[in-house]
Amino acid sequence: MKSTMEILDNYLERAVADNLNIVEVLDHIFSEEAKSRKKQAYEKQNH
Repeated sequence: MKSTMEILDNYLERAVADNLNIVEVLDHIFSEEAKSRKKQAYEKQNH
């Protein structure tokens, strides 16, 4: 979850400001992590 740690601080600030609930926050975090892993897998295959 390396990429998660990179986005977490900024996103949590936005989540508080936008009054998002924990489910929305977790959904965003896991979605970003999945995108990051797919991107890394793609880059690994093409190098």
